[in-house]
Order: sequence, then C-alpha cells, then structure tokens
Amino acid sequence: MLENITLAKSRKPARAWEKRARTALAGVSAEEFRHRVRQWFEPFRAGEALHLTVCGRDVLRCLMWYALLAGDPQVDEAVGWFASAEWRNKRDQSCSETLLPAFVYVMGERSEELAHQALETLHRKGKVHLRGKLLQAYLELCARLGRTPAVQAVQEPTPTVPTGVLASIVKRFGDASKIRMENDRLVVSGIREIYEIDVLESRIVRRSDGRPVRLELDFSQPALAMLRPMMDSQDLSDPFRPNYLRLMVCARVLLRDDINAASIVVESV
Repeated sequence: MLENITLAKSRKPARAWEKRARTALAGVSAEEFRHRVRQWFEPFRAGEALHLTVCGRDVLRCLMWYALLAGDPQVDEAVGWFASAEWRNKRDQSCSETLLPAFVYVMGERSEELAHQALETLHRKGKVHLRGKLLQAYLELCARLGRTPAVQAVQEPTPTVPTGVLASIVKRFGDASKIRMENDRLVVSGIREIYEIDVLESRIVRRSDGRPVRLELDFSQPALAMLRPMMDSQDLSDPFRPNYLRLMVCARVLLRDDINAASIVVESV
C-alpha cells in the first residue's frame, strides 16, 4: 500500500492510482488497516506541535484516499483528527494546507457531518482561512445540514494567471514556438500530441480527445533531483498559487512526448 504513492496534488485520486490502491487494500484486513490508521493519525489530536515533510505530505494524502476506499466509520473518524493538528512552524503549516482539498473531499464523500465538523475545527483554530473552494464547500455543507455558518462568504477577486511572470519562465526554460498561453492554460505542442495544462488547477489533458494525462517522473534522476527541492519550496511558500517551476518541468516533459512516452500516462475519461 505504501509503495503506491503519487505526487499528484489533486483533491481526488486518479483512476489508475485507485485501481492499484484497491488491489493493495484487499491484501490487508479491515481490522489491521483500522488499527494502523488510528495509530498514525492519533498525534493530530494530541495537541503536540508536529513536523510535516514534503514526502510525508504525499504519503498522508494517499492515506486519506485509502480511507475513502476502506469505507470504515472508525477510519473516517481518525482521518477527521487531521483538522485538529498543531504544526511546529509556518513551513509545516503551509505543507499541511496543500492537503486540504483532498482532506475535505474525502471527508465530504464519507460523511457530511464529519466534513462539517472538520471545517468548523479548521475555522475555529484560526490557522486556516476558509476561502475559495474550501469556503464554498463549507457553505454548501451548512445549507444541506441546516446549520448557521460560522463564517460568511466574502467577495474575492477571481484568481488570474500573471502572464508576464509565466512568459518570462517560458522564455528561459521553454520553446516559445511550442509552449504558449491561451487564457489560463499552458498549451504544449509535443512531437506526437498537443497538451493543455490548467495553470490554476495543474490538470493536464490531451487536446485531441480531452483525456486527462498524468506524469510519472523519476525524481531520483540527477536533473529532476536538483529541481525537486525548488519545486517543493514554491509549494510551501504559497500553496494556493500556481507553481511555475513545476509547470515548466511538466511542459518540458510533454514537449518530447516521443522519448518521454513512458512517463506520460493517459487516463480514461
């Protein structure tokens, strides 16, 4: 189970990951999985200031998705303890915030009551501001459950992509004739296909048929190993803004989709 880890920062798992996860989960008894998860998540409600590494963040996201597949109320309760976590410093806090979309998605799919409690806890602790999609999910939960929201909707500016910054990165790391901006999408013309990367959501699709694409990159390779800390640093410094370096790494891989074919996985729609 722990070998089936993805670096994707999406709120819901990809179908390929889920297929492997179901096979792995079937090899563990429900009792063992429940026992392990409750042990691993117990520190989140213990009140001790915790440290969260980037690798730990990716493992934790996958454990949340495994809990979604397990369908066990006691596991759901344990995952909900994540909302009560105390973090050692701002870096750990920022690292944890990148997990919120997946956390809220899993909680909402399993129990709207638990999802509501988790969002109320996050708001009450005051370390995470409910905004954007998190705020919208909270308000919709309150409406369905007939609860009075503890925080009201505020008018926020629509996120936009600072094309000037992105254009400078394209010029430095990419080929401007093959990588271009169209609205909030980075369009990459590879050797075999044309791809679109949603800059705000980081989703990749193949333009010819609209099928989602997942990149499986080997960060042990020297070139990527050097870039990984810089990409993670951008994630941690501002988890709610596009990671321009990560976007350009993805674009460079897609540009040579002939020699990088093994790293480009096309999902079923």
